[in-house]
Amino acid sequence: MARIKNMGTSTMKFGEGIIASGSVSQMSTTSAEDAAIHSSGSLMLSSETDTTGIDIEVQSQRPRLKLSSHSGGAFNSAIILDKFNNSGDGSLSAVVDGMTLSQIDSNGYDGSTLRNATSIKAVVDGTPGSGDMPGRLEFRTSPDGAASVVTRMTIKNDGKVGVGTTDPDYELDVDGDIGLSEYIYHNGDEDTFIRFPDADEINLTAGGESILQAYGAGASTMILILSGGSSASPDEGSYTDTNFFVSGSIDSKGTATKGTAVFGGDVVISGSVYSKHRWTKIDKFSKSGNYNQFFIKAEGTGNQGGTGSTTWWIPPTSGRLISAHIRAPNAMGSTEIKLHTANAGTPAAAGFDNVVETQTVNVDTANTNFAFNFNNAEYGDDVAIGLSVSGSSPSGDGMLMTVWEYDFFG
Repeated sequence: MARIKNMGTSTMKFGEGIIASGSVSQMSTTSAEDAAIHSSGSLMLSSETDTTGIDIEVQSQRPRLKLSSHSGGAFNSAIILDKFNNSGDGSLSAVVDGMTLSQIDSNGYDGSTLRNATSIKAVVDGTPGSGDMPGRLEFRTSPDGAASVVTRMTIKNDGKVGVGTTDPDYELDVDGDIGLSEYIYHNGDEDTFIRFPDADEINLTAGGESILQAYGAGASTMILILSGGSSASPDEGSYTDTNFFVSGSIDSKGTATKGTAVFGGDVVISGSVYSKHRWTKIDKFSKSGNYNQFFIKAEGTGNQGGTGSTTWWIPPTSGRLISAHIRAPNAMGSTEIKLHTANAGTPAAAGFDNVVETQTVNVDTANTNFAFNFNNAEYGDDVAIGLSVSGSSPSGDGMLMTVWEYDFFG
């Protein structure tokens, strides 16, 4: 077996023959050296003029490249691929944005020539500077029926990964379909996930509570909106346990306003249905004499000084008074509007002594709308309710509009 051995500080060079010289630290740029074994034990191949590249080619039935490290420290096996830019005058310069630093290709023989099947490229991904070398990796494959590779996945200098796109906007940006076997988890929160447990089924779980289940198996197609297993009724004040809530705007029904719920088929609900309904009531009143507290008649045709059978009504369900609005031909001064409740069986006799809430506004201008906004004017479904007005001056023939909100369960 022929062997080439470094015998000390000399360097063996291969050009037109074997030449021995003193120790050198790099390939000479002035000689025609093609190969050198340095005193450090490194082998270098070089060509200053060959632009086709110098190949190390191993042909056998089982060619292999093996790098073994026998260090117990921080040293390890490595493949290092360096790239310099050539300024054109033989001097070295910095690489530039878009320049390929290295490439690993896998080729296959198609019966007539070698064709590229896969390629991994390392590319400069930005403008380099001192201590700054942005890079990206491109993974490319050749599709069936073609002989040239196409970029399938890109890892940008900021760590964003693009699949099917070379310019990802997100940590994982996929231009195409994604398939998975069962779970999509929220990082750091194993109790929040989307699950595909079986064919034609999707489950949404948040905080360990099942929120939504969807089934698409023909006649069994359905969406189940769950309350997370809570036995409490929906809290309409905070909506912390609402089974189904659509946040739309007033008068959105029949429009394309976001938040309107439209169902094209039957809606089957196993629990209660809760809805809020607002109702506006307009009443006329006249006060030219005693302008202290007077009660508004329920049928909207006037008022009287005390309670009676016409000054109360029984609401269809529980609810609340939202606001009242007064407009009178005379300035009434400081004015109070009170919501009264009484026993539904004997409201007149009870005299509406229970005042739920009072709001006071200075009605200091004639023929002007003044709003009285109520905060806690709520009542149950088993009481009689009535309104009283107390002004500081005679009102004349005025008008009172009230806005009510009823709670309906079905």
